[in-house]
Amino acid sequence: MLKKTFYIIIFFVLNGCSNAKDIPISLNKNQDNIVASQVVKCTFDGLKNTDFCDDEKLKIYQNKINKGLNFDKDKVLIVINKNTTLYNGVPRSLNFIVVYDPEGERIYPFYQVVGNFVNNRLEEDLSDPALIKYSKDSNKVCLSGTLFYEGDNDINVEDQCYIFSKKQPDFFKKI
Repeated sequence: MLKKTFYIIIFFVLNGCSNAKDIPISLNKNQDNIVASQVVKCTFDGLKNTDFCDDEKLKIYQNKINKGLNFDKDKVLIVINKNTTLYNGVPRSLNFIVVYDPEGERIYPFYQVVGNFVNNRLEEDLSDPALIKYSKDSNKVCLSGTLFYEGDNDINVEDQCYIFSKKQPDFFKKI
């Protein structure tokens, strides 16, 4: 009986009490860090003063990639929270999003940025943070909060959703 129990335990250990989230991502064996040439687009016209290839973001990508797959079955979605100042001097907490595809070892930045909800005077409501919903099983990303992209700004949106596709001109399509 003890021998049978031992074999059952070994079976479960070897055959997977794990999920994709636990699978570590490894970079190209000849490369130690994410580099700017892996980011398919460094800037967007509608996001002034945002560089997805700067050293600070490259380090963030590197650290978060190793946490495992969490998006669209075989990719890593990375959310970067940054406290910044808008053009008019108003401070804001913003969330930038990129997708790492291990297959081609490329970073795909999302042009849309989401910040906290705002009150009726357009002041950031720190008690009502932005929400970013995504899944390991889908290529859909939904944003709730205030959207910051020139030409596509919107305040206090609920579940504005986008589909990630490398075939889209800017990699994400609003649905």
